[in-house]
Amino acid sequence: MQHHGRTTHLSHSFSLIWRGAHHAFLLGLSLLLLAGCNANSSAPSDGAYVERYNHGEYAAAKLEAEAIYKTTTGDARQQAGLIAGLSSQSLGQTADAKKYLRPLLSSKDNAVAGRAGAALGIIARGEGDKVNSAKLFSDAAPKLSGDESAKAAMFAGDAYKSQGKTEAANSQYAAAMQVAMSDTLKKQLQDRMSNRKFTVQVGAFSSRVNADKRLKEVAAKTAAAGLGQPRIVATTAGGKSVFVVQVGEFALRQDAGAAMNRLGVSEGKAAEVN
Repeated sequence: MQHHGRTTHLSHSFSLIWRGAHHAFLLGLSLLLLAGCNANSSAPSDGAYVERYNHGEYAAAKLEAEAIYKTTTGDARQQAGLIAGLSSQSLGQTADAKKYLRPLLSSKDNAVAGRAGAALGIIARGEGDKVNSAKLFSDAAPKLSGDESAKAAMFAGDAYKSQGKTEAANSQYAAAMQVAMSDTLKKQLQDRMSNRKFTVQVGAFSSRVNADKRLKEVAAKTAAAGLGQPRIVATTAGGKSVFVVQVGEFALRQDAGAAMNRLGVSEGKAAEVN
């Protein structure tokens, strides 16, 4: 965001909490915040609220950003709105986050519109609104660049995949792969594009009797968690027969991990379906 020919670039990686009906987990989303204030602004100090946000001082950042938002126009107001919205999101104040971020979706500054859209996409996902989440992420992706764009497209793909829209999901994953820069992100995309299935594994035994015993032990828990009945799958490991106790089938490893946490079985792990 430019003000009087001056642009300051600040990098920040922050954690957003997605809260579902049964679980909560952290999502790291890298943001490149374009800071700068109007030289004639009455802000407490040039870009101070952005620095507060970058240092995790969300309450203070929001307070200062709101003050600037109310007294400025143009780019300075948009940046203040972005920080106020992101700070609200980090504080778990969803209503305020939406209030500040939604108007930015129509910003002529693609970076602002894209980041606002990605943040709103995460909120929608946390609220279980898969349709709106997919749209927000897919709209945000082309407005961003590099890993920011790739993450937005990847999350759009996840939202489509959770709706059973495999073709739309793969299209987003392919778009993400074209702009992804980090090896970790590329690996995550490759896993998704392989269309592998994942499950929660709650035990592996050389004895069918022990596997049956384990199945009976966890059956009540899996039913209570809404995961259905566990099953026993015969496979091999190291050339030896193994009986694996599994429950559920998921399109994404992260969904299997979330189900495992919901199940509350300490010995469980997310595993690929053979």
